[in-house]
Amino acid sequence: MRRSEAVPDNIKGLIWDLDNTLYRFDHDFVQACHIAAARAALKGGVPMNMEQAVAYSERSYLERGHSYFLFVENFEVNELSIHLDFHDFIDETIIKKSKDLADLFVRSGLQHILVTHGSRRWAHKALLHLGLDRFFPPERIIPAEEIDFARKHASRVPFEKALQILDLPEAHVAVVEDMADNLLIPHEMGLSTILVHYGRVPDPMPDHIDYAYNNAAEFLKQSL
Repeated sequence: MRRSEAVPDNIKGLIWDLDNTLYRFDHDFVQACHIAAARAALKGGVPMNMEQAVAYSERSYLERGHSYFLFVENFEVNELSIHLDFHDFIDETIIKKSKDLADLFVRSGLQHILVTHGSRRWAHKALLHLGLDRFFPPERIIPAEEIDFARKHASRVPFEKALQILDLPEAHVAVVEDMADNLLIPHEMGLSTILVHYGRVPDPMPDHIDYAYNNAAEFLKQSL
């Protein structure tokens, strides 16, 4: 099984994840997400004060992998509303940018499309901050709210829609993700799979991962 090698020349398009893939989640960003989820929950009518809501967001992140999921599951909160509000409350400038990522995108010469569990507005402002917005015009962004919140670990829909827009066969497309579970379906569909792990290397490495890199810049450098 291949790991930190260059992807084959037949790859012409990349389906990118956004959060913790094109940039890294650090402690400050995770805390910002907890605060944003708490603010969104309170706006949605959850009967807590701010301190309680932040603590509940932290619990949600630990138990469900996302700061607002427990609010949706345990309170009468509209999923679309809290999803949009949560992402609107996050300050994208807290993201630490890679100095050379945009240049690597230019040099790659590949087609790019974004499939994100985030909102369209969040994707736009995050990509603008990262200097990558020119590679992902609006028609090349597929946010969760526009595919009925289909999750990448459980549905082919996000990848089928991306392939339709790219207009490339599966054998010519790779998916770049930070979560191994989100790469199982693409692997079953015949796409190449690339894990960005930021030093948190799965042990053992799942068989459905074709390539693994420390970050997005390392992957693109190896593939030039």
